Amino acid sequence: MYALIGDIHSNIDALKAVYADIKKNHRDARIICLGDLVGYNASPNEVIDFIRKKQIESIMGNHDAAVLDFVDYDNYFNYQGISGVEWAKKQIEPENIAFLKSLNTLKEINKPTFNLILAHGSPRPGLSPNDIKHTSDYIFYKRDVKKAINTVQTSEKYNGNKPTFICVGHTHVPRIGYTKKLNYDIWFPLENSNSLINPGSVGQPRDHLRTARYALLNEETQAVKFRSIKYNRKKARKRIIKAHYPYAYDIAARL
Repeated sequence: MYALIGDIHSNIDALKAVYADIKKNHRDARIICLGDLVGYNASPNEVIDFIRKKQIESIMGNHDAAVLDFVDYDNYFNYQGISGVEWAKKQIEPENIAFLKSLNTLKEINKPTFNLILAHGSPRPGLSPNDIKHTSDYIFYKRDVKKAINTVQTSEKYNGNKPTFICVGHTHVPRIGYTKKLNYDIWFPLENSNSLINPGSVGQPRDHLRTARYALLNEETQAVKFRSIKYNRKKARKRIIKAHYPYAYDIAARL
């Protein structure tokens, strides 16, 4: 069993709630973070410390890359994203900067019965596992899903007989394949030989729900279940407003 989390965005309250739910219901699940530990919200050190302490496997997201100055975020982040990055750069402790730098942008898990490809934005087989391009592409539309799946299917490394599951984040919207209108706590079979999964955002969802989101992947039954977890949003908003960085009220209002 895998528990897929991502887009935590410095929201320690949401992260702790999701972690508690995973441990309560699937204690032995292997937790994997699909990037964007930091950005927007007010607890970057607490989130990174938690990820490190719990030894949660992680990859780098575009906001993680931004606080490291690996990307020119001024040109494509919105004003809230820029504010969160600029503030986080001043807050993150050196040991946590070192941790972010240690993360790859692509991770591959190869098992006898399936492959798992993890990228924050969209995987690009053939590129280095630390190439920043893995963090940047959004998979919003059906054409984006088709492109990502075709990229994997045509790769010599993944065009074999066993299924390959593509796990991404970045959009903050849960989806499985071409479907974004999902029910929660129901197992969805992965019917294609290559299926794409986005667990949604732990720390800043961008749909009609304000809860923390994650997904469970059962590799034995080849099925996915999405979870929606309540947490103390009021506490998380107060952290942002107390930090009082630019556009803090706008960022807090998104929770």
